Amino acid sequence: MPADAKQRLIDNIVSSLGNGVPQSIQELQIQHFYKADPAYGTGVAKGLGLNIDSIVAKTKQANAAD
Repeated sequence: MPADAKQRLIDNIVSSLGNGVPQSIQELQIQHFYKADPAYGTGVAKGLGLNIDSIVAKTKQANAAD
C-alpha cells in the first residue's frame, strides 16, 4: 500500500475511534492493529494521543497471565 494510502487509512480510523469511543475500546483496537502491523498500530495510537509502549506492555502482561 502506498504511504499516502496508509496515512489516509490511519487518519480515517483515528477520526472514527476518536469520536466518543472509550479509551479501553481504543486500546483493544490498537492491540489488534499493532498485531497486524506494528507501524499501523503505532500510527493509530499516535493519532489518538495514546502511548503505544504502554498498550503493548498491557498486552504482554495479559498474555503472560493466561
